[in-house]
Amino acid sequence: MRTAGDPIGVRLAAPAAPAPLSRRPPVTLVAVIVVLEAGCATSPLGRRQLRLMSGNHVAQMGASAFQDIKQETPQSTDTSQQRYVRCVAAAITGQVTDPEAPRQWEVVVFKDDSANAFALPGARSASTRGS
Repeated sequence: MRTAGDPIGVRLAAPAAPAPLSRRPPVTLVAVIVVLEAGCATSPLGRRQLRLMSGNHVAQMGASAFQDIKQETPQSTDTSQQRYVRCVAAAITGQVTDPEAPRQWEVVVFKDDSANAFALPGARSASTRGS
């Protein structure tokens, strides 16, 4: 007769011993390290950086975003303000020493009540008039 603790006739095998850990890194880890190292570059300041996109691709994205902003936001017609903002932008961009950096920037003043300024990849810069 069977008791409550007896198995129903099924004999379980003892668990297998774990496989010994390999001393070699997994192939996936090696592949990730190779890809990351290939994407590393040196910035103009000599720092290491990871580049996930090419500079040209980022510049195209900046140009596209700037075009969208120009279509959505009215531009200022105040010529003295435009001249002033272009003068400031020229003074800032003139300090760039990277030979690959763009020399000519598109600078726009937008009509907006907030005071703000920004730059986008691809040599695009804008400021808002503020109040």
